[in-house]
Amino acid sequence: MDRSTPSLREKQKHHTRTEIVRIAFELFAAHGYEDVSVEMICDAVGISRTTFFNYFPQKELILREIASSRVEKLKAIITRFSEDGKKLTFGDVVALSWR
Repeated sequence: MDRSTPSLREKQKHHTRTEIVRIAFELFAAHGYEDVSVEMICDAVGISRTTFFNYFPQKELILREIASSRVEKLKAIITRFSEDGKKLTFGDVVALSWR
């Protein structure tokens, strides 16, 4: 197999990590960071605590992942708008959702 093509296992790991972060973000937005437990995230994603901690040894590390994703999406929007010659609006920034 070509080394540049991810294996099924690697794809599944990426999907699981992405789902943990996506669901955690939604729960944090709905309930607040402090009121969301690891158990709530695990139940919503459909994984065990062990699986969760394999990806994120601490709940706080999800925040780094969320922040990094937000920064990358903001960079992409700014790049797109600078190439199109349009002005960036507040609505464009608000559009930085997981959906």
